[in-house]
Amino acid sequence: GGMRYSEWLYLWTKQLMGHVSRLRDALPHGEAQGPGASKTHRKHARRAELLLACEPCLRHHPHLTLALLPYVLLLLLDSDPDPNPIGAPATPGAAPTPVDDVLREMGCVLSHASPPSVDGPCAPVHGMHGEHPLCCQALFAVLDVLHEWVEQCRSRELDSTRRRIGGFLRRLPAMKLARCALGIGAAYRALQVMERHVDSVQPPRPAHFLHPKTARRKLPAEAAALVARAYAQTEEPDGLLGLSRMRDATSIDEEMLQHEINGRYGAALNGYQLRLQGPCVASSAADESSRLEAQLGLCRCLRLLGLVSQMKDCAEGAARQWHRQAERLQLRACASSAAWRLGEWGELKRLGGE
Repeated sequence: GGMRYSEWLYLWTKQLMGHVSRLRDALPHGEAQGPGASKTHRKHARRAELLLACEPCLRHHPHLTLALLPYVLLLLLDSDPDPNPIGAPATPGAAPTPVDDVLREMGCVLSHASPPSVDGPCAPVHGMHGEHPLCCQALFAVLDVLHEWVEQCRSRELDSTRRRIGGFLRRLPAMKLARCALGIGAAYRALQVMERHVDSVQPPRPAHFLHPKTARRKLPAEAAALVARAYAQTEEPDGLLGLSRMRDATSIDEEMLQHEINGRYGAALNGYQLRLQGPCVASSAADESSRLEAQLGLCRCLRLLGLVSQMKDCAEGAARQWHRQAERLQLRACASSAAWRLGEWGELKRLGGE
């Protein structure tokens, strides 16, 4: 059960189309505000009519729906009566605007929660997890279009539109975007989000590159940890090396990964073993992911040290302890790789048939 990606995309766009319809119906009342306002209102009315003409096709064409979403958001941003160019949160106590509704829906999808109700805070959407990555990818696709428009709006006539889109993008939580990207396996997307966030918080200066010993960029601990996790998924040692110059301390998991990248497999193996010696109890998703990464790192170190038989036994034993199929498949792949290296074709056939 649960809501499918296409159904969520249609319902959300349908909700935004409701705002567009109300905007179109309210526009004629503002034409008496002057010639400039009348021209703006007529432009918004034409855009609203074009978008609403596509509404009957939305349910049956998810690709069309996704392509129209940035234009719907642009119209709502242009018609926002209280734009927020500096990206600060909305005024407490004020009535939520359509843009506030968009931000709330995006935030709930990124954190895999339903919109807040009158009964309490966001509740997990248990039935949506299967296609949740598709929903996140749709949001990232919309944000890509908005970022591209910000780069293209260089003329003075479009300066207001550029400020509104930029203010909307700055209201999005960068850390939540990066965590969501890592959660769906989009490590390069997480790096892109964090680079934009860090550049906005601490803009790069020539001294950071011309005189790195005298001026060094600093990353907040939480941001640095996210960037390290993203670089670990991309397997780019240069990125991890550069990141180590921008922070004062690293976590144990990052130290083990650094040992492995630098070829100190014995030290990394000891660290992974210590990491896995703790009690295996139900914990948060982040802890389970960290434990799985440590188990896979242990298997890699055993293989690189030539202990292929121990790698096979370790991967098989660990696979029996995991309840989710995705984790078991990754560990069985390690066991199959070890069986192939050992020439144990019967074991390889058995592991492939499980």
